[in-house]
Amino acid sequence: MPLTFGDTLGFGANMSDKARTAIAVLLAIAALDLSSAPANAQASIFCPPDHPMLVAGNCTNPSRTEGSLGVPVLAAQSLSQTSQSITQQSNGATVDGIRKRRAQEAEPSETNSGVLMFAPQSISYQDNPLVAAPTPGFFKAGPLYADTGVHSAVWTYGFGGFERRTADFPTTFQVLEHPVEPENVAVVSNTQMWGVVSGADLTFPNMVPGGGTLITGLLTGYTTSNVDVSAISTSPTPNNPGTSSSITHIRLSGPSAGAYATVFQGPVSADLTFKADFLDINDNFFLALGCCVPPHLASGIVSGHVDNLSAIGNLNYRFLLGANAWVEPTAGFDYTYSLYDNAAQAMGLASGYVLRLQDGARLGWDFFWHGVHITPTITGLLYDDVTVTGGPIVNGAFVGGQLLPSDEGKLRGEGILAVNFDFRNGLSSFVSGAIYGGEDLFGGGGTAGLRYQW
Repeated sequence: MPLTFGDTLGFGANMSDKARTAIAVLLAIAALDLSSAPANAQASIFCPPDHPMLVAGNCTNPSRTEGSLGVPVLAAQSLSQTSQSITQQSNGATVDGIRKRRAQEAEPSETNSGVLMFAPQSISYQDNPLVAAPTPGFFKAGPLYADTGVHSAVWTYGFGGFERRTADFPTTFQVLEHPVEPENVAVVSNTQMWGVVSGADLTFPNMVPGGGTLITGLLTGYTTSNVDVSAISTSPTPNNPGTSSSITHIRLSGPSAGAYATVFQGPVSADLTFKADFLDINDNFFLALGCCVPPHLASGIVSGHVDNLSAIGNLNYRFLLGANAWVEPTAGFDYTYSLYDNAAQAMGLASGYVLRLQDGARLGWDFFWHGVHITPTITGLLYDDVTVTGGPIVNGAFVGGQLLPSDEGKLRGEGILAVNFDFRNGLSSFVSGAIYGGEDLFGGGGTAGLRYQW
């Protein structure tokens, strides 16, 4: 016999009409009480117990008569920019390693009897009599010889860096039956990141129409970063909202996996990389809410997870400037989609993507020193995150002018100095350093790695 609504509550099938009516009234009262809560407020893990409601980024009491800015929310929301930036820096270092791997195949070594596979890789011809010096200008000749052997290689490198973001902007605060109060918000974020990436690939000569070479491979790695965020909101009104401050330490770490392909023929080269970073988020925060005297304090540790899925592509063309110098214009894109889990969404983060476009040029020299082929390069890039979606959740609880400014549409620059060493026996290495920045951002870092081809 099917259970009735009364059976499930223990009243039995013969529950009286009065009992049914009483239960209906109680349910209606409960529903009315729930619906009377402000639609644009929700309890937040970043607010003190006595001011638990998050309304437009502000922590208020349940009646919404007093409160102040929930500044740890800003730190959590900065994770959107920070996690994507960490992945973008890792992507850039990965692509640079792939580019150097491609150059290794194009350069002379003992394994190919000192003959250049493709002439756009210039060298000091006085030290290598097996190669004739080219004519400066456009290089349009095809391969110097037909290499039909499949090559294998492995490579690994470590990278590290720092990044500083700042934001200083005005906003407003208001609780029920109180006038709008001005506030000013200042946020400083400092990030230290490091990691390792390794790859293995196969080289297929003459796989591209016209005799070009194809390299395909798999990569894996691990990335970790520490983010320290300090935020303060000040108001001329001593209380409600008053001055609030927070200190937050965030750690993002996790493994990476991906695949890549790069081709080169004569002066033209291109690469395409797919990479996924699986990052765990740990957020340790402390808050002093300035709406009352003494300030209300809150602290806690929250965690979540984000998967950053990236596609990166670049197109290059090399012009010879002489016997041992060249310039290589380059253009590319970096698309990263961030997929947050439910725990991260409770921190105020929504899944979304950032599309970065970049353009620049690389200037290089080639020479031999004690039998080692050395290639210093200087690279200058301009980049712009032309589209940014997701990130901070936009709803009644989190929306407000106090949200951190987006990176969208900000033109920034990067400079890279690198030196590659090819020992002409299948082994090569490199070191590089970079600085980058623009509006509200400054960062830098370095990489070092080894490659072996056979």
